[in-house]
Amino acid sequence: MQTLTENNSATIQAEIEDSARKIAPAWPLQSTVAVNPFWFLRDRPFYDALNQLTPVIHADLFMPLEYYLDRFQNGAISEPALVAALEAARERWPELPASVAEFVVLSRSSDNIQRRHPTLAEHLKDGPYWQRNVTNEVGRYAAAYFDEQQALAKFPFSASGSGAHAFWEGWLAAQKYDRAMHALGAVGFSEALAELNGLGAAAAIEVMLGRMGLRTSAGRRVYLQRLMASVIGWASQFQYQAWQKNLGYTTQRPADTIELLAVRLAYDFGLFAHARQNDSAISLAFWQTAYNEIAGDSTWTAAAHLRQYVWQCAFEFSYQKRIAAGLQTPAPTEPTATSKPRWQFAFCIDVRSEMIRRRVEEAAGPDAQTIGFAGFFGLPLDYQRMDERGPGHRLPVLLVPALHARECATRTANEKQVVGDAFILSFFRNLRKGPLSSFLFVELFGILSIENMIRNTWQSILRTLRRGHQLPARFDDRHRGPGPAFTPGGERFDAAAQAERARQILKQMGLSETKDFAGLVFLVGHGSVTTNNAFASALDCGACGGHAGDINVRLLAAMLNDPDVRARLARNGLTIPETTHFVPAVHETVTDDVFVLDADRVPSALREELRAAKRVLKNASAQTRLERQFVRSPVVDRHTFRRSRNWSELRPEWGLAGNACFIVAPRERSAGLNLGSRAFLHDYDWKKDDNFQILEAIMTAPMVVTNWINMQYYASTAAPGVFGAGNKVLHNLVNETGVVEGNGGDLRVGLPMQSVHDGERFTHEPLRLSVFIEAPRDAIEGIIAKHATVRELVDHGWLHLIHVNPDDLSVTRRTAGGKYGPV
Repeated sequence: MQTLTENNSATIQAEIEDSARKIAPAWPLQSTVAVNPFWFLRDRPFYDALNQLTPVIHADLFMPLEYYLDRFQNGAISEPALVAALEAARERWPELPASVAEFVVLSRSSDNIQRRHPTLAEHLKDGPYWQRNVTNEVGRYAAAYFDEQQALAKFPFSASGSGAHAFWEGWLAAQKYDRAMHALGAVGFSEALAELNGLGAAAAIEVMLGRMGLRTSAGRRVYLQRLMASVIGWASQFQYQAWQKNLGYTTQRPADTIELLAVRLAYDFGLFAHARQNDSAISLAFWQTAYNEIAGDSTWTAAAHLRQYVWQCAFEFSYQKRIAAGLQTPAPTEPTATSKPRWQFAFCIDVRSEMIRRRVEEAAGPDAQTIGFAGFFGLPLDYQRMDERGPGHRLPVLLVPALHARECATRTANEKQVVGDAFILSFFRNLRKGPLSSFLFVELFGILSIENMIRNTWQSILRTLRRGHQLPARFDDRHRGPGPAFTPGGERFDAAAQAERARQILKQMGLSETKDFAGLVFLVGHGSVTTNNAFASALDCGACGGHAGDINVRLLAAMLNDPDVRARLARNGLTIPETTHFVPAVHETVTDDVFVLDADRVPSALREELRAAKRVLKNASAQTRLERQFVRSPVVDRHTFRRSRNWSELRPEWGLAGNACFIVAPRERSAGLNLGSRAFLHDYDWKKDDNFQILEAIMTAPMVVTNWINMQYYASTAAPGVFGAGNKVLHNLVNETGVVEGNGGDLRVGLPMQSVHDGERFTHEPLRLSVFIEAPRDAIEGIIAKHATVRELVDHGWLHLIHVNPDDLSVTRRTAGGKYGPV
């Protein structure tokens, strides 16, 4: 057997693991959450990581120079910001021009040709043909592996998937009978795989690399990275299974990304044998040499990327300067020390809440106080509906559930009837997705949909005419609701445990004293209502794991209204006034309506206050709808209320497009500022934070989650061909977990083009997140030093950390090593 230079199992294993690190997990469509696609690269600087990825993923990860030059010309990038970006970059790259004029001229010159590292399938004659078919074949097997009782005949992966190498071994066994590659023209493909029989995935990879003549560690490492990038969608699904397993969840199948890598390499290996018989030996030698000559990171140095990086920094500095100026401007109405709001509205920190928070404050004046808080409202919850096979994880994906609850019939409903209705609806929903019943579904049951179609059509028209305020079915609280919560161990979440969690939540919300509470405190989760939208969950609450936040707020409100919980809180020094009632609500983000839930539980003495608050919310929603239309288009959209019911609508809403900053400060710092629904707003008063525990929780959880959101939008805009989900019009569902564009190939990851592009231009500006924190600098630095993940994100430039000095509101930007400079 041919041996490798530098060959030993440890080296090969390190190369394999490094290739897997280039791929982040992707959550299934039922619970889509935004993911930083560069998450496992956060231990290296932002520029280095993106620069090194470019030849591997075959896509540029910065915007074209023309994009930046256009923004420089229209003023979005200021000259002082470009000067600052150039000065910062010249500390590392002194060869850059010192003057703005010279740099602009250099930027107008043509880009360098970017080097790309191809798979063997891509390199061979008719490379697009081979790569397309190899991707289709990998996708065919991966889809069968992750099938959830949809296929008519299941593929027998290693005794029902119980083996240690289920995917690899099942695929290898199938090649004895599968002649697809032979039919495509790869003569001798199956015969070449014979020597791999009986080998595990890692051992097979080692053998194949040796046979293919890849001798150097650096070359093998890059080649394996390219293989993973060529099937990035399916690799993301394998990574997701591994992520869930690490959190302690039970996964459907053992999913090891190394097995996918072995399968993808085996296709190149089979083509290598085919090419030796049919292609020029010179072509193969050229491909081998190209990888064997890779010496290290120096091969990725590219001037074009450096110019783009400087522009990118200047773009971000310009935005930061505008936000900093607003934060340093006094609020138009300063609250008095004795004023107490009539109502309080706690919204999620989601950027879509910024606009409606501002409009609620305008509509109610001093009668209303709004609060920004993470949308799962401090309840890391697994929740299972009656018509679902398993629970939905309604918590940030970085956490593990501390509570479990099931849906049950409400007090006013007939439980048997509710359960029966849920079963019938679930049965028909699954029937139309079956391998055989799907073909007969319309013919057999289509007539039963006529009444529903007519009703929905007229409701849609009437809603447009009346501007109706009808509670969407997904939030219907009349007959079904959350039952009691339990711990993972099955113990009842009793009043003592509820009181302790309630105390922590209220403190983090800034409600730690009796005088802090209004008469009605609205806990406002959010969710989106759309039809025929595979990416519907991507418009829900990321803090709730890609679900709406209605269940979390209903549970929390019930907890905080419980007399026993309140009594225990009072004994621990936190007294909630008897006149205070917590009301769950949900912000529907397509129409910007805010729906009050469980209104029948509001005490009769507060019903008039509730009606007055609803009038404020209705007015604020109307103003928000009007403003949101003009943000994206100069033409008023008269069909807002129909978007959620229109099954042909490609852009029911813009989601979190435009997100660019995260402000951790008292609300009065940003009150009155029009931040254009681009800011995550988390209320925080460092004076009420003992030992800065709340700040630590914010920087280690919401700040990380917002980085994930921000980086997904960045990647889907800068490199939509790799990290974007493509065109919705061409999507086909696979396993209900992902989509392909067309009738096969790799799964698409990230956001559809319609989420970041209006058909003529990008509506999302790809800016790294700028995090503004008002707190003592020593406290911030102590948290950074304590947490490696936070330190990597900040020191390596995956986000910008900007300090707002509590004493004089001066604003400074942090650079690596804890140095601060002017914004």
